[in-house]
Amino acid sequence: MQQILVCIGPQGEKTAEHDEMEKHYSLLILLITLIGIISIGFIFGIDTGALSPGTVIDDDTIGENAWLDTENIKISDDSYSRNHGNAGEISHYLKSTNFGFSIPEGATINGIKVEVEKYATYSNNNVDYEVKIIKSDGVLGSENKADTITKWPAVDPDTYVSYGGDTDLWSESWTAGNINNANFGVVFANEFTQGTLNAYVDHIKITVYYTEKSMEDFSLRDSNFQLSDGRLTLYG
Repeated sequence: MQQILVCIGPQGEKTAEHDEMEKHYSLLILLITLIGIISIGFIFGIDTGALSPGTVIDDDTIGENAWLDTENIKISDDSYSRNHGNAGEISHYLKSTNFGFSIPEGATINGIKVEVEKYATYSNNNVDYEVKIIKSDGVLGSENKADTITKWPAVDPDTYVSYGGDTDLWSESWTAGNINNANFGVVFANEFTQGTLNAYVDHIKITVYYTEKSMEDFSLRDSNFQLSDGRLTLYG
């Protein structure tokens, strides 16, 4: 059992030594409280909130049909980027990057969710063709999350279709630096299945889920205590 010596002066007054000890233990209590609050992020994980792209372009790496007015997808405001095509044709990539993430260094990336607000001129005539993540080196990820079965609606539903999620890494390994890189983003392409029509996208956004750096990497030392490798040692 740890013993704490309290020093009392001639008239029962606290000595300077005792005052110094009280100051240290008050600081210790404050630190333990703060660490408890911070630890919530370490244990339960955090998300970035849904962020919008800073850069959107038409990328003709695939397809025949160019996306017009690409800047319109930066916010959800019923102003659309669109492409026009015929049955059997595929669009170019609608390429969104520069999302402005600032995930702390050393964080563990748990999942990535992409959300797209979209519709077509006629129902049952248009489907996804490709939805792929863009890595920090500009290379596309290997996994295609396009829903090639479900037809796009014929009116803007003002709702989002989600790809990925809070535990989905899109078959890739990630660091915080990869996500924070301006090259990180997503490409999106559609395929017309019949008729002649337009495809519209109102907004694209991405949410990243992560857990902050382990408390084992946190270290603090005082003359009366040490907090290191997740353990607290008191000196007295």
